[in-house]
Amino acid sequence: WSSPMILDRYFSLDEFREMAERYPDLRMEREQNGKIRIMSPVKAGSGKRENKVGFFLTRWNYEKKLGEVFSPSTVR
Repeated sequence: WSSPMILDRYFSLDEFREMAERYPDLRMEREQNGKIRIMSPVKAGSGKRENKVGFFLTRWNYEKKLGEVFSPSTVR
């Protein structure tokens, strides 16, 4: 799958920790509303392109001093 799977119920922090310990290979995040988002892994080709774009953007931004650069998976 390419879009995240969202477990549509409230999970406490303890429930989330338990799930993360039980399934350490899954990329999971607990949202503020208590729902859990499970992301699919990035494949090699996509990861390589993502890293290359991030490198050039970060280098350009470093020279221009315009702000901050975050990875595409960053949630603010």
